[in-house]
Amino acid sequence: MTQTLGLEKLDADGARRFHHVPGLDGIRAVAVLFVIGLHFGSIWADKRPGGLLPGGYAGVDIFFVLSGFLITTLLVGEKAGTGGVGFKKFYARRGLRLLPALYTVLVAHTIYTLWTGGSMRTEAKEVAAVVLYVANFAQIYRIRAMITSGIGMTWSLAIEEQFYLIWPALLVLGVLRQARTRNAVLWTIGAGIVASALIRLAIWNWGSGYPAAYMRPDARADGLLIGALCAFLWRWDLVPTRWLSQAAVVSAAFLVFVALFVKSGDFVFDGGFTLISAAAGVIILAIVLRVSPLVGPMEWSPLRTIGKVSYGLYLWHGLALRVAAHALQGHTHSRFVLAFAAAVIMTVAVTLSWVLIEQPFLRLKRRVASPVPH
Repeated sequence: MTQTLGLEKLDADGARRFHHVPGLDGIRAVAVLFVIGLHFGSIWADKRPGGLLPGGYAGVDIFFVLSGFLITTLLVGEKAGTGGVGFKKFYARRGLRLLPALYTVLVAHTIYTLWTGGSMRTEAKEVAAVVLYVANFAQIYRIRAMITSGIGMTWSLAIEEQFYLIWPALLVLGVLRQARTRNAVLWTIGAGIVASALIRLAIWNWGSGYPAAYMRPDARADGLLIGALCAFLWRWDLVPTRWLSQAAVVSAAFLVFVALFVKSGDFVFDGGFTLISAAAGVIILAIVLRVSPLVGPMEWSPLRTIGKVSYGLYLWHGLALRVAAHALQGHTHSRFVLAFAAAVIMTVAVTLSWVLIEQPFLRLKRRVASPVPH
């Protein structure tokens, strides 16, 4: 299996060492296309309840699982390779990757909002919530304007950042130090997954419901922890590969079905989010281990290109929709014209962001903050 993976190099603990996997860019692309499909498809909500892709929210869960997998893999690999984790470098890498593009969007969002007569007071609250990575709490406590302002989707970025703030120390100083065996590590993470799913179920059925059940970090941690669990299963060669290929195909079919037909509701809050995340985890493992017919499609060059700029697409698509809708307001245009105009604005913005903002900072990130010496 190691030869098939091209993973001859092992860390000091004899476990696999991670390297770039092209197919993961394809998974990023699918995730962001799900989310964009949900929001662009909402233009047709009056024709089809939930829009054209009512379950596109599953893309966020895919991102959560992928983030949990990658962050855990890199942290554990660094600890095994160097004997510790450089937290300063870890957060420097995160900052160089995430902040420049995010701040660019916020500047554009602020200029456009004020230009179109928006409230400076509301704008300041929204931008502050995003900058401080508490946009999820801002929406839970009813700063409603964020939902339609073009930056409402930053709630998920806030949850990921909250995970980045807590998980490295919890993993290195808690889980790996206190859990003496591999089984103990896996059971500890598994308990966290179950606890998060139960918290969400309780909030939805007996608590305040939406948006707390959707945006509270403890209620959405199961996806990130499923990614972490998959990281350990892969790293320690504990993945049962006999049926993994078939399981990945079934999981992919399940995710497509959810995206096309399953609106947000009782199913997802009563366990569906966990199932969606588990399906994403199965697919990620199959792609990394290269034991699935999904590998080819996920490594398709156009899909990988979308995956590489998925962060920019996620950041810009909401504002692009808002700008297009405002520009065409009062005119008789078809939904397709609105969607096309938004897509053009989004493409231009993402291209400029990638070339002028993201790539220079990515080069800086690789130069000054390498995670593990190889």
